[in-house]
Amino acid sequence: MMESYRVMLTYIKSAVTRNYSEKCLNSIMDFVSGSASQNFGLLQEFYQTTLKALEEAKSERLWLKTNMKLCKIWFDMGEYGRMNKELHKSCRKPDGSDDQKKGTQLLEVYAIEIQI
Repeated sequence: MMESYRVMLTYIKSAVTRNYSEKCLNSIMDFVSGSASQNFGLLQEFYQTTLKALEEAKSERLWLKTNMKLCKIWFDMGEYGRMNKELHKSCRKPDGSDDQKKGTQLLEVYAIEIQI
């Protein structure tokens, strides 16, 4: 199953529009999240495979949405430190300071941090 999914992810780079890619990926991720809700290992593998493909495709907005969903899984597992670290890492400059150009992302990250 994962091998077929990896092959499908190669198409998001150029074969289909970003909008169509986003709809398909959201649909697949929602299905996987619902059907494998107790199998956190499988869910993490799906999300991390997707994140890697989105990073290669330079789809930052969809990468953030997917990363937020993965962090929700970590939240449910009680892995708050891992979740917080990953979210902040996505909003930082190489020097470690917050990237003010990613204001919307930062707002979402701090909102989640407040909920913890």
